[in-house]
Parts: sequence; C-alpha cells; structure tokens
Amino acid sequence: ASVLSGLLTFLNPSDRAKSHMQAFTEFQRLCQQINLLKMDISNEPSEGISKELRQKMEDLFEKLHNLRSASPMIPGWAYKIAKSEVEQNIKY
Repeated sequence: ASVLSGLLTFLNPSDRAKSHMQAFTEFQRLCQQINLLKMDISNEPSEGISKELRQKMEDLFEKLHNLRSASPMIPGWAYKIAKSEVEQNIKY
C-alpha cells in the first residue's frame, strides 16, 4: 500500500489529468476561433483575403504553435487509439 501511495504521489495523475483537460479546452477554443475565421473568409470578396483576415490567420497559427509547445505530451499508445477512433468517426 505504501509503494502504491508513493507511486501515486510521484506520478500525480490528477495534475496530469488537469493539464490535459486545460490543453483540450484551449484546443477547443482555438477550433472555435478558426471556424469563425472560416466564416469571415467565406464572406470575403473573391479577389482575395483582406490584410485584417490574413493577420487573424497568422495570429491563430501562432496560438496553435504556442499551444502545441505548452501542451502535455500524449503517450504514443494513447495517440494511436485516439487517432483510430477519430478516423472511424469521420464521415466523408
């Protein structure tokens, strides 16, 4: 029992779960911002994207880069399972 307690203290699964949940929430927020930008772009004239929208895109790419850098790593086995589930749920 004391070994398990020490292991749980060392691994601290609740803090890891919190950091993954925070990263998930931030990725969701970023996806919402991207969807709003897509709507803005679809309302743009066909001759091109305005400087304002181009700047918004660059800002979102910067946020994505920073979020990826700051997010906790996902174990390879968990990534493979999640990727397979996502691919099964994608409707073409």
